[in-house]
Amino acid sequence: MRMAKSVSRVLIASAMLSPAWGLPPQNAAQPHTTSTVTLQNVDQRLGPFTIAGQSFTIVLHNKRIVGAPSGSFGQTLVKLEIHDQSRAVLYQKAFAYQLEGTKFQQVVTASAQLLPGDNLTGLLVSYTHQPIAPGNEQSWQVFGFRNGKLALFDQPDSAESAMNTPGQFTGVIARAPNGAVPMPIRGPLDSSELRVWTGEFYVIVPLRVDWRSGKLMAGQRCLETGMGGLRETGCDMRVEAERTPSSAEFNFARLFPTPEENLSTNVQHAVIKKGADVQLLKARSIVTWTVDEDVMRIGFPNLWLKVLIDNNTENEGWIHGEQDFAAVGLPPRGPPR
Repeated sequence: MRMAKSVSRVLIASAMLSPAWGLPPQNAAQPHTTSTVTLQNVDQRLGPFTIAGQSFTIVLHNKRIVGAPSGSFGQTLVKLEIHDQSRAVLYQKAFAYQLEGTKFQQVVTASAQLLPGDNLTGLLVSYTHQPIAPGNEQSWQVFGFRNGKLALFDQPDSAESAMNTPGQFTGVIARAPNGAVPMPIRGPLDSSELRVWTGEFYVIVPLRVDWRSGKLMAGQRCLETGMGGLRETGCDMRVEAERTPSSAEFNFARLFPTPEENLSTNVQHAVIKKGADVQLLKARSIVTWTVDEDVMRIGFPNLWLKVLIDNNTENEGWIHGEQDFAAVGLPPRGPPR
C-alpha cells in the first residue's frame, strides 16, 4: 500500500485507546498459538473524523492474548492505519511486539481526536507505551493538508536549536527579573494545546500550528533579561492531577519562594499532615521537543510545581523532585488509564 505524504488540513494523533472514539472490537483473523499463549488479531476503528469536508478513519490492528484479563498487558497495538472515505490507506505505522511469558513485554495503545484551531482543524493521534520510565510514555503525531493531501506535519524544534534559529521566537514571553507581568510576542500561527504526562501529573503545553507550511512550533517560550542578556527560564503551565495522599501521619516537603534551587534561597520545610488540603497552582519548566522517528516527544528537564497547603499563604511555594512531589500526594507512576 502506498503511504500518502500529504492531505489538505491538519490531522493530529493522540495515542491512547479510548472506547468513546472507536467502534466495538472486531476479530480480524483466526487466532494463532505460540508455544505458551494463543494470540488473536483484533481491529478497532476510531472516527470517522471530518476535516475540510472529507472523512477519515483510523484503524488500529492489535494483538491480544486469548484469555488474558483486561489491563494485564494482554493486548498491544501492532499497526495503525489512516484511511480516507474510499478506504484507501493514506498512512500506516507498525509497532514491534515481544512476549514475556504469558504477557506482552510492552503495551502500546493509541487514541485520536480532532485538534481544533482558531482557523483550521486537524487530527491529533497520541501513543502511550507501558511500561517505560515515567514521563516518557507518550508521543504524538500531527497530520494536516499539504498540497491537497493528508500529510504528517513537521515536528517542533528543540528549545536549544530554536534559540539559534531565525524566526523561531513566535510565542516568546519576555519576563523581567523583578517578576513584572510578561509580555507575549505572538505571530500569525494557530494555537492549540497538548495534555502531557510528566510522570506524576499532567501539564497543559501550548502548541502552535502553521497550517500553510505544515509545521508545528513550540507554543510558548519564556526568556528573562539579565546581566548576561536573554536566558530561557521556563514558562508557567496549567496542571491537571489526581492526588494519591500518603497514609503517613506526616510528610515533609521543601517549599522554595521561587522556582530555583539556590543555596542562598530561604527554603521552608513544610509539614504536611494526613488529610491536608493541597492545591496545585501551576507548573514551570523549559519544555524540550524531540523527534523519535516520525513522532514527537516532550520532556521537562527541570520541572517545578507551585502548591498551597491548607489554604495558608505561609505554606505557599514551589517544590520539585520525586520526594517532594510524593509528599504532596503525587508519587511517580504511569499515566492514569
